[in-house]
Amino acid sequence: MSCLIKCLLRTGCLSLLFALFFSPCVSAAPVPDYAVTIGDAQWTETASKGVYEVATSNEVYSEERWERPVEGDKYTDSGGTRTSTAKYYAYSDVVSGEFGIDSNYFYAAIGVAGDFLHEPGKDEDTQGLKGKYYIYFDTGDVNEQFALQIDDASGLGGEFDDGDNIGVAKVYGPDFGNEYDGDYDLQVRANGLVVEFALDLASVGLEAADFEQVDWLFAGVAVSNPSSAADLLIRDKYSDPDGNSVEYDTLVGGPLSIPEPAMISLLSAGACVTLLLRRLFPEKRTEAE
Repeated sequence: MSCLIKCLLRTGCLSLLFALFFSPCVSAAPVPDYAVTIGDAQWTETASKGVYEVATSNEVYSEERWERPVEGDKYTDSGGTRTSTAKYYAYSDVVSGEFGIDSNYFYAAIGVAGDFLHEPGKDEDTQGLKGKYYIYFDTGDVNEQFALQIDDASGLGGEFDDGDNIGVAKVYGPDFGNEYDGDYDLQVRANGLVVEFALDLASVGLEAADFEQVDWLFAGVAVSNPSSAADLLIRDKYSDPDGNSVEYDTLVGGPLSIPEPAMISLLSAGACVTLLLRRLFPEKRTEAE
């Protein structure tokens, strides 16, 4: 037995095998495991101090792709380029989204360009993470459409916490007009320029298999509009297709599949078993070869 334990430790398989076979029996804390990454355009500073620009092609009204981390309507579109003419909110300029699941949680992370706002001709004004954060996903059933909302990112700490207890994180059901009817467990945290969500699947009646087909997935950061989860789908909320005064940046994914890491773990465990057998019975392997 001692020989077996030594071999397991030497091959690095003991911790993997223990996690694989015993961790499902334990109520685990969130440990994000991201399988899908979606990029989004980042505004860049021009030769003029505090003036930023991005390609106008990054905003597609019909797809809910918004690219407006700037003050109100204070930008110009010309020659395929959108240029800010007032405040640029780096803390609402979404640059990436990551998504994943495990047997307990749905994970989402929104990365932004910076923690400052910048006006033409002025120095950067560092303000930290701010704004409203949104995740919207639809797994194909009307009862499996959810919006996750953080009211104010400035209230987040560096460790996962039940945002409902600190008044910043909420879960909305299919109509997005009211909070989810029932207890739920949504934990959130700030990690540098990334805000992370961990939604307990069982608390909202979901399981990992539901994410094999995600019809729509949106992530966004808003400085002002939208002001609530019900406003998340901007083009459905506002009659003006130009989305006047929308200070909002989104990334869009779907249809897509978010794979569960279980199969990867099984393959890794299989490799460990093979390696272990070779360590324990090298002469058998030699004879077979």
